[in-house]
Amino acid sequence: MNPVIISLFSLKAWNAMEAKFADDFTDKKTEADDKWKASLKEFHDVCRDLLKVHKRAREVGDYDEAPFLNALIDISTDADEEFADCCAFITGGFHTSGNLLTWCVNHSKIFLSIAPKASS
Repeated sequence: MNPVIISLFSLKAWNAMEAKFADDFTDKKTEADDKWKASLKEFHDVCRDLLKVHKRAREVGDYDEAPFLNALIDISTDADEEFADCCAFITGGFHTSGNLLTWCVNHSKIFLSIAPKASS
């Protein structure tokens, strides 16, 4: 599965979660609830598919090197743990990378003198 696609699903779920927090915390069912649940299901499906496809490819011996997935599959004691670790890694990696890139762009905007060095 393409990491860009996974990142987009993660972003979609994150945006739906932020919309939920913008609403009031009542028991009424809102459109944001439905969007959040749909985005979360879509994200879970991507994670499950990612694991399933990689496991199948490993069995056949025709797969791209994926150290995280290989370690996760080898170390996990059950499917639920494997799935939860996969979701946590994808979400954490996506937000960590996004925060780092945001910081770099902001830093380069503040300190314009680094632009020539960064571009070379």
